[in-house]
Amino acid sequence: MRKIKNIFLVTLITYLLIELVCFVFIKTKFKSAHFPQFSFQYNYTAYDFPIAEISDHWGTWHYPGKYVEKKQCFESVYNINSYGARDKERSRSGDTGRIVLLGDSFMEGYGLNVPHRFSDQLEVLTQKEVMNFACGYFTPTQEYLVYKHLATSFDHNTVIIGILPFNDLAEDDTSFHEQDKFVHYQPYFVSNGSGYQLIYREDKLSKSTFNKAGYAALQNTGKERLNRFLKEFSFWYNIYQFIRTSKPSVNKMEKPYSGYYDFTEAQLKKLEFILEQLKKTSGARRVIVLTLPVQNDFLRYNGSGIPPLADKLKTFCMANDIGYEDLLGEFAKKVKNPSELYFNCDGHWNEKANQMAAEIVLHLLRK
Repeated sequence: MRKIKNIFLVTLITYLLIELVCFVFIKTKFKSAHFPQFSFQYNYTAYDFPIAEISDHWGTWHYPGKYVEKKQCFESVYNINSYGARDKERSRSGDTGRIVLLGDSFMEGYGLNVPHRFSDQLEVLTQKEVMNFACGYFTPTQEYLVYKHLATSFDHNTVIIGILPFNDLAEDDTSFHEQDKFVHYQPYFVSNGSGYQLIYREDKLSKSTFNKAGYAALQNTGKERLNRFLKEFSFWYNIYQFIRTSKPSVNKMEKPYSGYYDFTEAQLKKLEFILEQLKKTSGARRVIVLTLPVQNDFLRYNGSGIPPLADKLKTFCMANDIGYEDLLGEFAKKVKNPSELYFNCDGHWNEKANQMAAEIVLHLLRK
């Protein structure tokens, strides 16, 4: 009996030491890992995402209402308006000088509260309404479709679209599959020999499980209850999950992956087609394209110079009467240490980067 007690005591002490080490790691090194909340709900009814696949046209969109996004280095409130955008309520008719903003989580302002986002900063600088139609996990295809089927019904004269080379080109392809447990409904343009046609991963929106009903069914299986318990009551499990899912992307030369340099010609041609469709749909309105850098892009930029994607997009935009600004090059001129532009627990832009981007883009809007 004494031997069993000693084994139990040693095991307990070892486990607590492992937990302590993992706690320190999450606080210092693995800041993007989930921090346990020490609460558990057996029958889970909450929905943990501000987005779901709920649009027949573009798939991913927001449920109207309020949502809180919280990590170690930020806590932001998402207020979603009645038509599903993370924005204040806007009337469809209004000042014809308004601006429509398209993009993914960077343009949406992930991790930031309303006053600090790019769209809000730009609204202050221009004294024009900047209507934010961006959404996390969007691809350029979805950005075009939300413009075509929703944003065009709002009076405006300028469209700004933010392209994130890090994942926009690769994920806007049928060969890419999100590594999660959901069935996804997502639109893609595919080449048909003479052009491109629009297809969807599933033929019906109802087949998607990335929504409130699908999530509730997934969370209340025995396996997911155990995962949820370990996630909220242990540090080691979150370190394990972080390492397991954080596989760095590198090219064959083992350089840090950068969409500015590591894109394919087919990916570029599809992006150019989407921008052509956006320009066509916008009519006489002004269109501005921005390319948005992540930290890896600076590593390649410092060693390789002007990225070919920016060079090719500049040429394309000039030929198609589209404004263009590459924020990688502009950011690099203004900061010596790019890390000061990003959250220290997440790869998204912080308040400083959003403000800097708005100031850089301003000259295009004054032309």
